[in-house]
Amino acid sequence: MVDFEDFAAWQARQNESRVPDPRHAKVAAIVGERLEQLLAGDEWQTFQVHLRALIDADEAALALFREQMDQGLLVGDDLARANLRIQRLLGRLDARREDLALPATILRQVLPESPGRQ
Repeated sequence: MVDFEDFAAWQARQNESRVPDPRHAKVAAIVGERLEQLLAGDEWQTFQVHLRALIDADEAALALFREQMDQGLLVGDDLARANLRIQRLLGRLDARREDLALPATILRQVLPESPGRQ
């Protein structure tokens, strides 16, 4: 059986020995330029506002469930349902926050020479 560390070391050696393809830089520049154009548009601003409103609503629902739990208002099946709902809310919050951060993440990966881009 192959050891994971051996495989990771082999993969790192393979990546180091690769010669960069000049076409990759050109594609990265095009992707970065198009993404910057998208982020500068009103559509992206509208989408951000929408995502933030969804995040605010989920955070409010989460706070309500936690408050009810702290007060002991949820017991038995109600408590079990609330715990499941809290888990769904936490997952949705993580996903929506990642959605907001995605353009900056892509720009950092595509254009690593400019880490301050957002």
